[in-house]
Amino acid sequence: MRLALALIALLAPALAEAQDYARPGFYLGAGGTYAFHWFPGDFDEDLAGGPTVRSSDSGGFNLQGGYRVNSWFGAELEYEWIEGFGNRTSADGNIVKLRSNLISVNGKFLYPGWGRWQPYGLLGVGVSIWQAKKTKATVTTGTPTAGLDDTSVGFGGRIGAGLDAYLTENWLLTVGIQAAFSTTKIDNSTGGDLKNLFYIPIQFGVQYRF
Repeated sequence: MRLALALIALLAPALAEAQDYARPGFYLGAGGTYAFHWFPGDFDEDLAGGPTVRSSDSGGFNLQGGYRVNSWFGAELEYEWIEGFGNRTSADGNIVKLRSNLISVNGKFLYPGWGRWQPYGLLGVGVSIWQAKKTKATVTTGTPTAGLDDTSVGFGGRIGAGLDAYLTENWLLTVGIQAAFSTTKIDNSTGGDLKNLFYIPIQFGVQYRF
């Protein structure tokens, strides 16, 4: 028994070193998102003198596929779907949901010096697609969002930071916070186009390293 414990003590450092958490290779990931709306310039102003509109946060999901080029840098393609930021007035209730689809090419900058725990920073650019899902109340009461285009496309980007935590050499958990930007403008035929459609996603998920 003592001999076995002594062997384990001797081999443990070698086994730890054998786990290469910073190796090059492909990876796939998926996870959930909780997004806080961040629309600079309140909707009160954007809706051309209409009623006060209160926006709510939203859930969603994210997918990544990428390649870790070396110990400190990876390149990835990311898709993030936000189910819809609700927008309410006191008179009509929820009048429109703003749904986001953001596809970006990211550069991921990692710090591999802590072994299993790898902080990272991230920059990405891509395409931002926004959908205005109008409710029945929007049409029947003629709210200021009734003339919004259904789908609008523009450029998008993201900047963020997070942490990868390796469970094994292949499986890891990841958590991060970002700021997502968009040049997309949702035109409104009744006046009061929507722009500056930014949000703050908190992401959590799992990745597999090949």
